[in-house]
Amino acid sequence: VVLSLIDGWPAVRIAALARKLDVQGYKVVLLGIVRTPAHDRLLKAAPVLIDLTGSVDLADVPVIAHGAHATIGGRDGVATLAALSGARTVILSQGTDVAIDTLPHATTTWIQSDDIGDVSVGDVMKAVA
Repeated sequence: VVLSLIDGWPAVRIAALARKLDVQGYKVVLLGIVRTPAHDRLLKAAPVLIDLTGSVDLADVPVIAHGAHATIGGRDGVATLAALSGARTVILSQGTDVAIDTLPHATTTWIQSDDIGDVSVGDVMKAVA
């Protein structure tokens, strides 16, 4: 499973999601184009993550996404490229988003909430299952 940072979703939930996916037998790759302090905090909270942050070009994202069970992210470049390539993608976002109409509906699950902090790890796990 490819995981990218999700703006507004608490880091503790991202870490819990990574650990839960790991327990269920998935290898979980943290993918981001630019390394930030948030990546370092997440890696400390979820050492099960395989960190590829900063070592992958945007052009490689669709290939990596297609090799994964799913890509999970926010409205960032990683999740958007995965979705546009037709790879199975789960995108979390706050509020409504017109971009949902531009992504392939057959392979993209969009979890929208007025408060993204209300989205549970269970909600995301259901979308990945």
